[in-house]
Amino acid sequence: MLGIDETPYKRRKRILQDQLYGVDVMDWAVRVAELRLWLQLVVETELEPAELHFRPLLPNLNFKLRPGDSLLQTVGDLDFSPFRRAELPIPGHLKGRITQLQGKKRRFFQGDPALSEEMLKKEEQDLFRDILDERIRALQNGIARKEEEKHALVSQTALPGMGRSKSHQEAERRLEEETQELREKLERYQEARNALRPDQPTPFVWDIAFVEIFESENPGFDIVIGNPPYVRQEKIRDYLNRFDRKEYLDRLNESLRAIYPGFLGRERRISGRADYYVYFYLHGLSLLADRGSFCFITSNSWLDVDFGKDLQEFFLRFGHLKMVIDNQKRRSFARSDVNTVIVLAGPPERKRPLSEDEMRARPVRFVAFQVPFEEAMSPVVFLEIEDDTLYRPMAHFRVLQRHEFRVVLLDQWALYQEGLGEAEEGQWIGAHRYEGNKWGGKYLRAPDIFFTILEKGKDKLVRLGDIAEVRFGIKTGANEFFYLEPVGRTVKEVAELAQKDSMAPVRVKNGAGWTGEIEAAWLRPVVKSPKEIRTLEVRLEDLRYLVFMPPEDVREAIDRGQTPPLSRYPKAQAYIQWGEERGYHERPTCKSRQWWWDLGGRAVGTTACMMSFNNRHPFWDNGVALCDARLYDIYSRSRDRILSALLNVSYLPLLIELSGRTNLGEGALDFKVYEAASLFIPNADLLEPSQREHLLSAFSRLSRRPIRSIFEELGFTLCQQHRCDRPGHPYEYVDPEALTLEQVKSASPDRFELDSLVFDVLGLTDEERLQVYQAVARLVKNRLVKAKSVRR
Repeated sequence: MLGIDETPYKRRKRILQDQLYGVDVMDWAVRVAELRLWLQLVVETELEPAELHFRPLLPNLNFKLRPGDSLLQTVGDLDFSPFRRAELPIPGHLKGRITQLQGKKRRFFQGDPALSEEMLKKEEQDLFRDILDERIRALQNGIARKEEEKHALVSQTALPGMGRSKSHQEAERRLEEETQELREKLERYQEARNALRPDQPTPFVWDIAFVEIFESENPGFDIVIGNPPYVRQEKIRDYLNRFDRKEYLDRLNESLRAIYPGFLGRERRISGRADYYVYFYLHGLSLLADRGSFCFITSNSWLDVDFGKDLQEFFLRFGHLKMVIDNQKRRSFARSDVNTVIVLAGPPERKRPLSEDEMRARPVRFVAFQVPFEEAMSPVVFLEIEDDTLYRPMAHFRVLQRHEFRVVLLDQWALYQEGLGEAEEGQWIGAHRYEGNKWGGKYLRAPDIFFTILEKGKDKLVRLGDIAEVRFGIKTGANEFFYLEPVGRTVKEVAELAQKDSMAPVRVKNGAGWTGEIEAAWLRPVVKSPKEIRTLEVRLEDLRYLVFMPPEDVREAIDRGQTPPLSRYPKAQAYIQWGEERGYHERPTCKSRQWWWDLGGRAVGTTACMMSFNNRHPFWDNGVALCDARLYDIYSRSRDRILSALLNVSYLPLLIELSGRTNLGEGALDFKVYEAASLFIPNADLLEPSQREHLLSAFSRLSRRPIRSIFEELGFTLCQQHRCDRPGHPYEYVDPEALTLEQVKSASPDRFELDSLVFDVLGLTDEERLQVYQAVARLVKNRLVKAKSVRR
């Protein structure tokens, strides 16, 4: 401390006395922590000769480290979470008692024999009970004042000739709401006061155990540091054995709802798949003082997995996420198989979400260290990380690259917009929900070639969503009714017949056992499964299904609000009647439509892609068939195949792997429609006519052959043995580090030609092109092998 001459022993003892507090649910863990602090104080500290004779040499830490549940503080059946950092003022005489209690705790820490632990715990409880009494009285007085205001307002409107104006009615409504809010607070405080019985010991409650912290002028801790337990959701339980697992989780959610009413509202819950540490994040942040700092080291899973979207959204809309730090070189805990990150944050908002301007003003830094922490930890490093002027713009974020580390800089608003999903069907256009994003994959663990592509392509790349529309395929709500297989004809033959004679009857069968005839005008080719498409070109001869959709004249009548002319099509009308007899019109999706059998006006997309990827990443050139909901339709303004060609360049799988989520079975990668729209592709408008011609020519050759896995495209052999115990089977022969450009060119000369044309436009060197192929092979292999290891 400045101005004070202290020995190392006195300094460390003062820090223990005035600045350190801790809680653990396990009593033995508290005792171990006490022992560790004592050892630090007397064994690892150089003592002056006179200090060896201090009595007692070791301080009493019973009021510094407390056993208890730091997440759920209950007294009897009452949760004390809502009372933290109360908004009602504390009278002067109680503030004096808080100061006195703090002084007694310091004397107890120093070993004053006149003070006992039981005496101070009783004083803590008595003080907190008296604080509750004062707040109860303040609330009662507040309710009385509101009642007087209401009475005066009613008296004004009761005068002869005076009616109740709109402003008077609004004032009455407002007063009633304010009064009711005070009554609800009063009821909670009275329940809390009654729960604190002097004849029973009080379990750990933050506000009681550390009353000098939470009832001070600036309530809360200046710094909260934690390493929460790594407990998966299925093993979360009440370690104090007060409640069963379900009730414990229910109470955890209700305690967070009391602390953060603006975030959880009335019905929202933390994902049932969330690991235990997610609750520690939210509770730990609530302990901060207004200008406090938060530092946790936890598993990094919340950055990428589905359950992490709750914590991500909380940080972005209510919090102040400052820095997420990862170490690519060495794990923080050598004996743990958990990959960790260090998170630095500021205090959150409890009741209201941040505005757009506030979110834009809060930068977030994703820091990936390339060397062990001990080789890079210095003030100079963090001064550079904090210096915004050192960052280079790259795509929609900024990057600082050094030998020791890489930092990606965005603001909370940009991160929030990235994670927004599509509005639900029937919702207003702004009703987008936060779906989460792969922060770890994109901003911490992405290979350097990802940033090289963005840097070299900063003036040459464009978002797919800015030049084309990406839409879900058809959601029928009753596939067995709407999807039909032709009998005695192929899909291609039916499509050709419809062009010649739209009224021609076509014999078809559905998935519910019906077989009959329907007019050709009602039958359109559809891709029901990606397995039907054999090449990069959607061909009618490869398809199996037709979809039942209204022809143009029926569509026009519906659009004009008229009754559809079904009588023109007796066979289709009879089929609709058959469907109604079997209740298809009552299914939720069908029932939501004006005409249950109308799938809406739908154009055929220019390109199609999958919504989940395994080891193939095709974008099919379309133009002939509609797509099922398991695929995405992409609508381009260009009439040629240039978009399909650009989407099949080999760096696109790299972007897909970094954007998608591995939360599907068998290691499949879930790829959202908004993630597809966010893909960066070369801007076709910048291509020279000769480049465009060569690109289309190369894609034409590529699109005529069967689609292979990405590994076979790159020249790797997959093991064909059915019973093989080798690690990583069937990808054991896939060695990304041994890959060469010659191998790729030899295995897929057509793909290599297509890639080379685009890589030339981006200005990638041979070494960088190889890095693209290696990164794709590595990411896909790691995803699939990891899924296989989990299943075992």
